[in-house]
Amino acid sequence: MSERALKPRLLHLLNQAHQDVCDFWDQLPAEDRAQVGRPDRWAPKDLLAHLVGWNGRLNRRIAGLPDGESPNELEELDRINAALFAAHRTRTWEDLLAEDTRVFAQLLRAVDSMSEEDLTLPGRLAWAGTRPAWMSLLGNAHWHPHHHLCMYLVDHAQLERATQIQETMTRDLLALDQGGQHKGITRYNLACFYALTHRPQKAVENLREALPLAPSLVEWSKQDNDLDSLREVEEFKALYA
Repeated sequence: MSERALKPRLLHLLNQAHQDVCDFWDQLPAEDRAQVGRPDRWAPKDLLAHLVGWNGRLNRRIAGLPDGESPNELEELDRINAALFAAHRTRTWEDLLAEDTRVFAQLLRAVDSMSEEDLTLPGRLAWAGTRPAWMSLLGNAHWHPHHHLCMYLVDHAQLERATQIQETMTRDLLALDQGGQHKGITRYNLACFYALTHRPQKAVENLREALPLAPSLVEWSKQDNDLDSLREVEEFKALYA
């Protein structure tokens, strides 16, 4: 594991993810910003509200404020996402952008106040559970916005651009050099993206590397809906033989 200080690299990645999404908002046509979404198909404004809501929720958890139970189950995630959609759907684009700026700045200040031990020692900070805090921070504020951005692009026939973003994100996360489990989780997430975009060979290649590094994902991978397109692929079945 690298002995380089983690915090400046973490802050850089968080800033990069936020800037990538902000650049995407800036490029959206006005008619796309004005779209009205549904609970089963979000418009861009709903996606912005979703990301703002999750960063705000993370800020409240870091501050020790009550915010319901940690979402350990899919049903809990669905409940939280539905509540965020309902709470923010009537807000204006400009209002949400302003809150996004405020909430993200608050998150950066919180991270900057943490020591290296706070960020790297598992279980050090209660809001991060048993994991080191940097993993929770990257999952919420780096992988999460990039994932939604990429899937939006896929849904709008921009697979090449989505793939470039996803692969760049993977390289940046692997460059942190934070051990095998982190590498396994990162490769697993890339495999899920390839599976969702119907590229089984690339998906299996990344799973083959990911599962030995993050064995806790083996059982989850057997039920993960993101991998459903691989269920009948012989190379995928061989991973569990």
